[in-house]
Amino acid sequence: MFNGIFFVLKKSYEFTPISNCLLGLVFGITYIAGAVSAGPLTRWLTGRGISVRALLAWLMVIAALLNTLPVLAWYGFSVEARPGLAWMMWVFSALYSALSGIMWPIVESYLSGGRTNAQVRKATGIFNVTWSSALVASLLILAQFKEEHKIAAFGLVAITHVACLAILFYFPKQPGAHAHDAHRSTPPVYTQLLAVHRVLLPMTYLVMYALGPLQPQIMSSIGIADNMQETVGATWLAARVITFLTLGLWQSWHGRWFTPVVGMTLLISGFAACVLAPMLGSAPGAVAAFLAGLTAFGLGAATIYSAALYYALEVGSAEVDAGGTHEAMIGLGYTIGPICSLLPLAAVSAGIISKDAGNPATLALTGGLVAIGLIHAVRTKNKEFAQTP
Repeated sequence: MFNGIFFVLKKSYEFTPISNCLLGLVFGITYIAGAVSAGPLTRWLTGRGISVRALLAWLMVIAALLNTLPVLAWYGFSVEARPGLAWMMWVFSALYSALSGIMWPIVESYLSGGRTNAQVRKATGIFNVTWSSALVASLLILAQFKEEHKIAAFGLVAITHVACLAILFYFPKQPGAHAHDAHRSTPPVYTQLLAVHRVLLPMTYLVMYALGPLQPQIMSSIGIADNMQETVGATWLAARVITFLTLGLWQSWHGRWFTPVVGMTLLISGFAACVLAPMLGSAPGAVAAFLAGLTAFGLGAATIYSAALYYALEVGSAEVDAGGTHEAMIGLGYTIGPICSLLPLAAVSAGIISKDAGNPATLALTGGLVAIGLIHAVRTKNKEFAQTP
């Protein structure tokens, strides 16, 4: 839903890039609200005898019901009435994003709960490959829906939520406590790397959600046909899966500083190639630059995410709050990213800058914010080094 909705709304409700950026902003605000409330909500419910597993089950049911709203709005009204129902997509997106913000910290508490350090590493690798593979599959499936029936994909999401309830039978009622190996303590550098990656993680999602709402527009401008856009959009998701798999199997990166350096370099260079590709027109070189940018982008995003989640669970605990902080950082990127695309688009619309200057302005604004984030990350690193005995 988070990755495909921009393509769907462009075609079904004729959402403009500005509309998509505003929708991305809604995602971010409501996702943060959900993530920071996950811990308090879980404690409040468990204090009243409701298990964490039961809460997850209810979240899945509500998510399934929410995903029926776009389908009912599209097929339950006449073709003439459909444009007037676009407001429902805003309501749906806000509610579903908040629900996701609550759900993921709970899932992550099960990920590390009851596992030792080595088991956390293995489980995190499997977890990342699993959810990222699902996103690749979802965009490829979305591409198979006819243009006039893209909205029906939300019905498939609803069915998937219901089907996944069966998995919860294998969950314990409560996530276990984080179990460190008795013979091994967490190296001090892990704490330092966690502090740095908590800065870099929102920067990653800032870049991701600066690019996400613009992807349909960029693809159209370089000559990629509408019926191929979801498939092309899966490129960076596929690169992310490969990176998750690699980092899950190859664990020598743990405790190393090259991970954030390589990850951010790939992320920014990939983003730059994507947003500047339209400057090459609709030539094959523009498509090649865009695909190369998406690939580098996916490699960098996966590197930063893998490290951020690993250190959050390794240094932190199995408490929902540990995952809540991790997801709130993601939500911060969700929120700021669309603004980086929205402001240049608004400037183009108002005639302040030319259309050709829109994407370079997006790159400059996004790059400037990331640079500030990187400076803060370096200062955080130095501060943690000073405090570590």
